[in-house]
Amino acid sequence: MGCRQLGFLTNLHLHVSVREAHFSEANDLAAQNPAKLKELQDLFMKEAAKNHVLPIDDRRAERLNPTIAGRPDLMGARTSLTVIREW
Repeated sequence: MGCRQLGFLTNLHLHVSVREAHFSEANDLAAQNPAKLKELQDLFMKEAAKNHVLPIDDRRAERLNPTIAGRPDLMGARTSLTVIREW
C-alpha cells in the first residue's frame, strides 16, 4: 500500500491538533508524537483501501480541462451554444 497508493500525498505535511484545547491550532501534535501520526496514517490507508478510494488523485483541474487532459473539446473556443430541439 504505502507511498505507491498515495501518489501526490507522499510529501504532504500533516498538522494534527485538538481544536477544543488549541483553537489557534498552534500546537502541532503530529510533530510532538510521530508514532501516533504514523498510526493515524496507517489507519487512514487501511480505511481508504477498504472503501476503494485508492489511488488518491487531486488532479481535478487537469482531469476536467480537455486541453490539459489531451481530449477533444466539443466547445473549442466558443463561449455559447445554441441547442435546437425538434419535436
